[in-house]
Amino acid sequence: MAQQEFNDFQIQFETSLADESIKAWGGEIQPPPDPGEYEFVVTHIEQKPSKEKQTPMIVVTSEITTEGPSKGAKVWSNYALTGKAMGRLKQFMIATNSRLDAFVASEVLGATYAGTVIHTQSPGGVGPNGEVLQPKVFANIINERPLDGGQAQTQTPAQTQTPPVKAQAQAQAKPATQAPAQTQTRPAQNGAARRA
Repeated sequence: MAQQEFNDFQIQFETSLADESIKAWGGEIQPPPDPGEYEFVVTHIEQKPSKEKQTPMIVVTSEITTEGPSKGAKVWSNYALTGKAMGRLKQFMIATNSRLDAFVASEVLGATYAGTVIHTQSPGGVGPNGEVLQPKVFANIINERPLDGGQAQTQTPAQTQTPPVKAQAQAQAKPATQAPAQTQTRPAQNGAARRA
């Protein structure tokens, strides 16, 4: 058997992994925040293809700012750019006092809003390697609205301590020819719920 050629490479970390503030991950997963009413700040936004890779999807990371045991917990919301799912995105944009003619990530980053956290449960089942998947509980944000029923507020990136937004090519969302099926919750990483 011929030996495969090895190509060495190096990645320089911005912060050394020897830094005490970086803790090694032992597999622990944070439980989702308790259901209830919370205030949030948008800490990260990215665009990804939907699981079916047919349409683009906006993934918003929100952090709970309400005082209490869930303060600092992150909740992920996915907004597919298709048919009825556009109504969810509109609700989010109204809650963050965003313009409605285009989604500009840098304008939404740092926005604050209120919403309701609910829990949904994955169905469990069988994994790709035949392992039994236990049902998991995920957090979702619904009923997004401006804080105090008034205008949404925006924090500066320094307040939210988020990295600068990288410029990305704008994707044109094409309207779906068919209405999407009911919203389904899918398992995701770090206690998040992903919706189509």
